[in-house]
Amino acid sequence: MVIGRSLVGALAIYWALAVPAFGAQPRQNDIFKMSLEELLTVKVSGATLSEASMEQVPSSVTVFTRQQLDTMAVDSLAELMNFVPGFQSYRSSSTPIDYPFSARGRRIGIASAEVLVLVDGQRLNDARTSGSSTAFPQFNLSQIERVEFIRGPGSALYGSNALMGVINIVTLRNTNSLEVIAGDNGTLGTELALNYSRSDLSVDFLANLKRDDGDSFDVSDRGQERITDPHNQHGANLKVTWRDTSLTLQQQQYHGENFISFTGAGQDVNYSTAKTTSAAAIQNFSWFDINSTLRLSYSWSEIEVVSQATGAGVLASISSPASNEPLITKTSAKGFNELRVNQANDWRISNRTELQFGWEYRKLDVPSYSTAYNYNLNAFLTSEFPIEWYGPNFAASRVTQFGSRRDIVGAYTQLRAEVLGDGELTLGLRHDSYSGIGSKISPRVGLVKPINKSQTLKLLYGEAFRAPSEEELNLAPSSSISGNSNLAAETVKTLELIWLGRWRQTQVSASGYINKFDKSIGLAVVSDAAVTFINSPNREQSKGVELEFSHEVGMRLMLNVALTRQYETLSTTYREASNTASASLNYQHQDWNGNVGITYRGKSDMLLPDNSLRELGASSNVFAKVQYRPTTNWQIYLKGKNILNNKIETPPNGAFLTYPVPSRGRELVIGVAWQF
Repeated sequence: MVIGRSLVGALAIYWALAVPAFGAQPRQNDIFKMSLEELLTVKVSGATLSEASMEQVPSSVTVFTRQQLDTMAVDSLAELMNFVPGFQSYRSSSTPIDYPFSARGRRIGIASAEVLVLVDGQRLNDARTSGSSTAFPQFNLSQIERVEFIRGPGSALYGSNALMGVINIVTLRNTNSLEVIAGDNGTLGTELALNYSRSDLSVDFLANLKRDDGDSFDVSDRGQERITDPHNQHGANLKVTWRDTSLTLQQQQYHGENFISFTGAGQDVNYSTAKTTSAAAIQNFSWFDINSTLRLSYSWSEIEVVSQATGAGVLASISSPASNEPLITKTSAKGFNELRVNQANDWRISNRTELQFGWEYRKLDVPSYSTAYNYNLNAFLTSEFPIEWYGPNFAASRVTQFGSRRDIVGAYTQLRAEVLGDGELTLGLRHDSYSGIGSKISPRVGLVKPINKSQTLKLLYGEAFRAPSEEELNLAPSSSISGNSNLAAETVKTLELIWLGRWRQTQVSASGYINKFDKSIGLAVVSDAAVTFINSPNREQSKGVELEFSHEVGMRLMLNVALTRQYETLSTTYREASNTASASLNYQHQDWNGNVGITYRGKSDMLLPDNSLRELGASSNVFAKVQYRPTTNWQIYLKGKNILNNKIETPPNGAFLTYPVPSRGRELVIGVAWQF
């Protein structure tokens, strides 16, 4: 009913606006027509802050366009990421909705703070954790016009959090479409895109609603034989543009229940809700021969997590009144916000030289928050028995994270110039200053040189850093983990060589890289078995190779393959697989299109409560989608995930569980899409 009312209301608003004048024409779906050659000319903006082809950008980049996404059977960025070399994402145990992700194997926590995520230029990394593993992985692909996965250090342009890469998302514009889906596990959803244009005014509205009743899993935990994972999500994106001025508003909310949360399963107890909201005002202008963009933005986030911390009856003998109820924790963390002002300038000095420069100011405000309990846990920790049981109430609490504020100032410059005839040299430098943490300088050098008409070499060097998050600095001492206010920023130095071969029907990209890390942030056991964050005293390195291959047979068959092999990894990244691979095959015939994709994740390890490692075997996931276009503006499709119903198990976060995290089995969904 919620979906229905929201959809009717949105359509009513649209028709009220659009009847006077239709601005956007029905966008024709060109997925059956776009060739490999056209896909390879798609412009990339996140790697250099100016548009360039994948052949020209001084980075390792994988791009997915709207046309490509429409053919695939994936719905979220968490699923799409596993088709990108170097990236991997999988389900975790922190909350029912967390899907941590990593680039080139580097990840220590659930926040995935090592990769910066941008949506229409807005930072999605939240102020508390500096990451986006809760808000980002379930981001709906229906809202995306183009997504760029940029591997390697990005701090020379973006500052902190671009340690291992940048994900740059550009959302839809000038589109009118409606899509409705239904499928297994009670899945229901709708996706809407509306545009109104008149003269110098353009309004774009995107919305999505989705819910499902959950799959069923056997974890044999705390006497519970079966658990489920129902969840729902909704999001909206509004963009208003008048001449050179734009206003944007984005909102995403995700809610999951039951399943596993931190210490174990909790059917009918565990749940998690995450919300993110952001607003931005953007002004484009020119002065002399320089094109400038001034942006003022504000983002706000919150999360609420309820977790079953023990099995039933564990506290019965020491509670008053005596209760068999499990210990339940409730964390409500709200009001984390970031104010950001930045200016980006692009000066085309000549046909052979371009200069970008700019500045940024960010203000983080992270209020303190507490965790509440249904037992008097404070009395338990001081051995004051019996401890009081509060029934359905959460009357006792402890501070989980102390409040903090931080000012961040950054400035950058980047010169791109033609050298050696048809080559291009990129020189970049950025300085960032964090109040209470210190300053960092991040340089970048890149040389892109065509060997001949079909082959190009890229030699890249860059340095990046990640400042410790407010969570890592300010977590209050507890039974599991505490913050460390003396943490310093971690850094990486990366050297990379890329060979790109491009022919009319084939493209091959092969890259090799070496990362050298200094002061890596990780977890360590200190006195009295307490766990805290520390900077590693040892310098470590990682090495790897990545391969992408695309081949087109005529205009009907397209093959894409991605391979990743990490030869050397950090000791703290045992949860990440060293070998990953993916392949997709797309076939088109007249008004029919079929796509089959497979992702492969190699062996990895999970940490057990006794501090030993358990190896998890390799796994694969097969996706498939068949769609039919009866008319130009209508599509009908059937898609499936985990078609072979493989048992897919991934590492939990922390060391609380003795079993891996289960992933969903086979799922089938039918959908109807209308472009108008």
